[in-house]
Amino acid sequence: PEVDGYQVLEELQEMGVLGVRTIVVSARGGEADVERSLALGACHHMVKPFDPDEFLKEVDSFLQLSPEEIHERQEDERDRAHLLSQLESLFGPD
Repeated sequence: PEVDGYQVLEELQEMGVLGVRTIVVSARGGEADVERSLALGACHHMVKPFDPDEFLKEVDSFLQLSPEEIHERQEDERDRAHLLSQLESLFGPD
């Protein structure tokens, strides 16, 4: 209970656990939060509340991807989140 999802992802990295397909589900939806999730190895970051059908769609999507495709998608999402995070810090959210 005292450990949040970011800490779990950090511990997995420290232990050298690779290839775990992780979707972060969080109430925090700022671009910096998304960027942090992806930088820690998550495949995707979903903001609560979310549509359960959308969640299932994301899970199915990640189960169909090869490790290489996941890595490419993570890099694209991380780059996007980083850019949006920088814009958010300059101009504020939304």
